[in-house]
Amino acid sequence: MNPHMLRIQKVQQYIKNAGTDGFLITSAAHVFYLTGFQGLSPEEREATVLIDQHNTYLYLPRMYQEQARNLDSVKDKTVECVIDYERDGLLSKWIKLVGKGSKVLIEEGDLTIEEYDYLKKISTCEFQISKRILEGMRVRKDADELKKIREVVSRTDLVFNDLISALKTNKYTDFTELDIADLLRVLGRKYDLLQFSFDPIVASGAGGSEPHYKTSNKKLRKEEVLLMDFGFTLDGYHSDLTRTVYLGKIGGASCRERV
Repeated sequence: MNPHMLRIQKVQQYIKNAGTDGFLITSAAHVFYLTGFQGLSPEEREATVLIDQHNTYLYLPRMYQEQARNLDSVKDKTVECVIDYERDGLLSKWIKLVGKGSKVLIEEGDLTIEEYDYLKKISTCEFQISKRILEGMRVRKDADELKKIREVVSRTDLVFNDLISALKTNKYTDFTELDIADLLRVLGRKYDLLQFSFDPIVASGAGGSEPHYKTSNKKLRKEEVLLMDFGFTLDGYHSDLTRTVYLGKIGGASCRERV
C-alpha cells in the first residue's frame, strides 16, 4: 500500500470519529503530504483537497493538469483529480460533492478570515476546526518520509565535503561569502539537489556570531572562522546543515575542519 493511501485512511478514520462528512484541506504542505502534489509557490493557493469518508479529490488549476496525471496517487486511483480552468474554483468546486448541511472540517491554521467568510457565504455546510490533526500526523515520520529525509541529508553532506575540497585546492581568499553560496548551489546540482530549502547563510569572521547573518560580498580571510548554514530540498523534504571551519592553521589546537 502506498504511503499516501495510508495517510488518507488515517484522515478518513478521523472524519468518522469526529462525526463529520468531510475534510477540506488547504495547506500546501498537507496537500503534498496526502497526494504528492507540489505547486510552484507554497505561499499561493494552488491546490485544495477534499477527503470524505470514502474518496479523496485533488482540485487543481488547468496549468497543473499534466503534472497531476503523473502523480502516483492519481495513477493508482487513490486520489481523483478535478481540474478547474484557473484557481477560482479551488475553494468552491468541492461543494458539489457534499450535501446541504454537511459537517466539514477545515484547517483553522491555514484559511484566511476572508476565505472562511467566503466559504460560509457560498455553502450551507457546518464548518468545524480540525484541531491540527494533520500537524500531529506529520510529526511522526513514516518509513517513506524517513528514507527521503536521510537521502537529502546524505547528499547535503556530500556537497559540504566537495566544498571543503574546493577551498583546499583553490586560493580561498579570492572568494567572497556570496561566492561560497553560489558554489554550494553549483555543487548541489552534482547530486541532483536543485533548490535550496532556505537562503544559505555564509558568514566569515565576526559575522559568524550573528544567528541570522545576511551573506555579503565580504572576502574570506586567513585565520578567520567560516560558518555555513545551508540546506536543500529533494522530493519535498529538506536538509539543514550548519558547519564551521577555520581558514588556516591552528597550532596545537584540535579542529573539526581546517582549510
